Amino acid sequence: SKTFTRTLTLPDMKPADLEQAVSFEVEQYVPVPLSDLYIDHEIIGRTHDDQGDHLEVLLVAAPRAIVDSYIKLFDLMHLELASVETNTSAALRALTASKHLPSTVLVMDVGSESTDMAVTSSKTRLNATAAIGGEQLTASLIKKLSIKPDQATEIKAKFGLSKSGMQDKIVAALNDDLQVIVREAKKVLKFYADRGDSEEPVEAIVLAGGTATMPGLADYFHKQFDLPVQIADPWQSLAGRHLDRVTPEQHASFTTAIGLAMTGLDS
Repeated sequence: SKTFTRTLTLPDMKPADLEQAVSFEVEQYVPVPLSDLYIDHEIIGRTHDDQGDHLEVLLVAAPRAIVDSYIKLFDLMHLELASVETNTSAALRALTASKHLPSTVLVMDVGSESTDMAVTSSKTRLNATAAIGGEQLTASLIKKLSIKPDQATEIKAKFGLSKSGMQDKIVAALNDDLQVIVREAKKVLKFYADRGDSEEPVEAIVLAGGTATMPGLADYFHKQFDLPVQIADPWQSLAGRHLDRVTPEQHASFTTAIGLAMTGLDS
C-alpha cells in the first residue's frame, strides 16, 4: 500500500529502452502487478567507468488505487491537480532550499502514520519507510500508561523522551515503536554502505515531520546511531518564516507542505 522508491544504475540507453528497463526493475522489486501501479522515473545523473556509460535513475512506483483516490477527491472539489509526488521528494526539496543538506545525510520524516527515510546529498540515493509514526506513538502511550488521548498528546508535546518525572515510563512505552524505526534506518545505512558506490559516508541525520520536535527524540536517535541529529527548519529560507501563528516547534511539521509549494521552483 506504500509508494516504492529506488535509485538504479543502468547502462546508458535510448528513452524507449530505458522505460522498458525501469518496468523490468519494478517487476523484480515490487510485489504488485504493473497494471496496478503508476510508474515514473527521472535521470538524476550520469557516470562512466571501464564498462562504459551509465545512467543513475530515480524510480517511483505508486499504487493506482491510492493515486486515483486523490485524483477523485480533487475532482470532487473542482480543483485541478497539477502533480503528484512522494512525501520524501517534497521534503527533500524544502530541505535543500533551506541549506539542510550540505553533506550526505539520512533524512527521517516522522509523519503521522509512517516514517519516510532517504539517504541523500545532491540527489537521492536510497529510500525506505517504517510503518511507525506519531499516531502509533500516541496510541502506545494511551495503552501502556492507561491515559486518555488528550493526555497522551500533551505528554508527547511537553515531556517526550526528555528528562522528567515520567521519563522512564514514557521511554518504556515508546521504545518498541521507536526501535522499529531504528532497525529500518540501520538497514538503510548498512545497505547504502555495502552498495560499493557510497564514496561519501552518511555524516548526519535530519529529522522532519510533525513528530520531529518531540522533546528528547533527537537525543534518542543520536545515541542509537552515534551521528549528529538536527531538526529540520524549512522556514528559515522563506520570506514568511516569522509568521506569528507558526511557532519554531511547528516548523518541521511543514517540511513536506513547503516542499510541495516549491514544486517547479527548483527546475
